[in-house]
Amino acid sequence: MKKLLKRTFYFILSLVVILIIAGVLATQLINPNQYKDKITTLVQEKTGRELIIKGDLKLSFFPWLGVQVYDIQLSNAAGFQPAEFATLSKADVHVKLLPLLSKQIEVGKILLKDLNLNLAKNKQGVTNWADLAALSTSSKSPETKNSSAVPAAKSAQNSMLLSIAGVNIENAQISWVNAQNLQTVLLKNVEISSTPTFDRAFPFHASMTVNSAKPDVVGHLTIDSDVLINSAKTQLQFNQFHLIFAPQHSTDKIALRAEKITANIPKQTLVLSNGVISQGDLTARLNMQAKNILENPAFEGQLESDKLTLAQTEVTRLFAKFTFANSVLQVNPLLADVYKGGTNGTITADFRGDIPTFKIEETFKNIDIAQLIKSGRIVGKANLIANITAQGKDKASLLHTLNGDLQFNVQKGALVGTNIPFQVERAIALLKRQPVPKTANENETVFDELRGTGTLNNGVLHNNDLLMQSSEFKGTGGGTLDLVHQTIDYSLRLVGLHMVTDAQGNSVQEERQTVIPVLIAGTFDHPTVTPDMKAILQNELQKKAVDKVREKLQNQLGPDTGKAVDGLLKSILQ
Repeated sequence: MKKLLKRTFYFILSLVVILIIAGVLATQLINPNQYKDKITTLVQEKTGRELIIKGDLKLSFFPWLGVQVYDIQLSNAAGFQPAEFATLSKADVHVKLLPLLSKQIEVGKILLKDLNLNLAKNKQGVTNWADLAALSTSSKSPETKNSSAVPAAKSAQNSMLLSIAGVNIENAQISWVNAQNLQTVLLKNVEISSTPTFDRAFPFHASMTVNSAKPDVVGHLTIDSDVLINSAKTQLQFNQFHLIFAPQHSTDKIALRAEKITANIPKQTLVLSNGVISQGDLTARLNMQAKNILENPAFEGQLESDKLTLAQTEVTRLFAKFTFANSVLQVNPLLADVYKGGTNGTITADFRGDIPTFKIEETFKNIDIAQLIKSGRIVGKANLIANITAQGKDKASLLHTLNGDLQFNVQKGALVGTNIPFQVERAIALLKRQPVPKTANENETVFDELRGTGTLNNGVLHNNDLLMQSSEFKGTGGGTLDLVHQTIDYSLRLVGLHMVTDAQGNSVQEERQTVIPVLIAGTFDHPTVTPDMKAILQNELQKKAVDKVREKLQNQLGPDTGKAVDGLLKSILQ
């Protein structure tokens, strides 16, 4: 028995040695490059695509059965540009030989170098890999297609165990062009490393430069996670997911962390729960779902935060529900405690065109107007309603295209930097050569209410119903605020107010007879307030002329006709 076992052992050992020697000799004596034409012909027959192998093929046999391919191209699907679907400067794949005898596939590190992959979808919604996917499905045997009918034990018995030592993708470039919505994405300097296997978590790292249009995104992206793929290749799970995106023109990186992200490949769904997104001083909780992740991704979810600083503004509560589909982002509702008050509204951002467009419908209640308008020129509690649109890729473009309607009402506030009633009284005193009046504060116009409505036209606010009122004066008028150039052009009519006693003995507020026109000009930071001296002189001359006419009419008609004369003159002047 011992001799039999010994002979059997030596026979197997000799057979293995012979196989190794044969393999080594094969790699030395057989030139795989002579089979290039057969390989390309086979690819043409099976896929309809043209495979071009410009470089050499190299084989290895023991202990790895491997192949190295240099400088290859695969043509694109018919009707798609560019001509190449994929190009590659080097592919290196090795499989361990002996484990194959026990139905185990042990793959070494797979190396893909300088991969250039062009993905696209035409206007009819057909992708340039649809033909390859259909070919893969049709090539499956009936037993494979109906795998659920195969007994579990038999399926497990016939399956082969797969392990991969690692996958390295170096210096790749991947482009995506969607002709349906004109979306383009270019990923450059793509570096990916992982050790993929089934039914067991493996580490995954990727880094790349992103340049996307609709939406416009430019920057550097890195992803680190543990990945779990089931053997049926239907479930994909990311554990301890960590993403960092560094925008091109910002020092604040965007980070996303999530304990788990799950994807169902056949259903094309994705779920992210209990994620945390941060940028600068912003930190918010994120929950999100997605569908059609392989064809036309659509996202929906909600964003919440306890406290954050956004655009140098403290937000103590933020809640937003959002959807993103077909390059359109909708936020509804957007709720926040901001500017010591609150806001409630909706935002729509449309990235389908060459230039993004935005629509904002927002209501601010009881906010600190000084925090909203940071010039320090106005204080008070404000209510604002804004229905505006804009388009552009930067702040200047957005300001130039601001259009819509505004309503504003500021209570118990002040215009800081000038005292409009005092400036008027001083001008009148100088005009009449009277002593200049004194005031407690020459650099502040205190009011009880400031309100009005306006329309925005290409960044210029037009307002003709401005009302500013206090216990001492009332101002009405209108003008323009140029938000692009930060300039003011307003005219006001000021009327002094004083308390009188009416016929019933009640104290009431009454307008004084003299109306003072005021011009407000300059910039937001340095406004100028001056009485309209030309209008004042005209008013004075008109007043003197009216007094002379009144005097003549009363002399002719009698002293008891004063009210009738005043009414007649008023109707004539109007």
